[in-house]
Amino acid sequence: MNQFEASEKIYAFFHYFGMSCFARHGKLYEKYAHIEELIKNNGFIVEHENVYFSSVLTGNELSAVEINPYELSKDNQQNIDFILSGKQVGGCEVHFVNDKTAYLRWIYVNADITGKGIGTQCMNALKQWLYQKGIKRFDTDTALSNVIAQHYYEKNNFICEDKTRSYYRV
Repeated sequence: MNQFEASEKIYAFFHYFGMSCFARHGKLYEKYAHIEELIKNNGFIVEHENVYFSSVLTGNELSAVEINPYELSKDNQQNIDFILSGKQVGGCEVHFVNDKTAYLRWIYVNADITGKGIGTQCMNALKQWLYQKGIKRFDTDTALSNVIAQHYYEKNNFICEDKTRSYYRV
């Protein structure tokens, strides 16, 4: 049995932004329709669409939140806790694409403190920390249907770049 027989789905592993696929999905940048046509002609269908965001880091973000990073993994991912007044208020996972670009895989703030601006403080602390590490560009994406996350990223100076799509074949 080969690796594809163990799974019901086969995913298209294409990533325009140069990131290695570290999950069971590939994403396709909307501007490259000729690649989408090639993928569809080979039996792949859209699994889901995301909105892709990017932020240029300036080092000017201020926050009372502290960053508590865990050890960097062998595949350049790092989990981080957000600490405010000695208490963990949230966390995130960042993938370092190269020495100038990072990708936010996920971020959260504890449910009991949402709506108080702490999420913005966490993002500001994260951006400042990344900037101090030499990161200049910070990317992320979220589901097309997740308008709350889209608003959060826009509020925190991320620019909507375009859509990405994940494909699979049964």
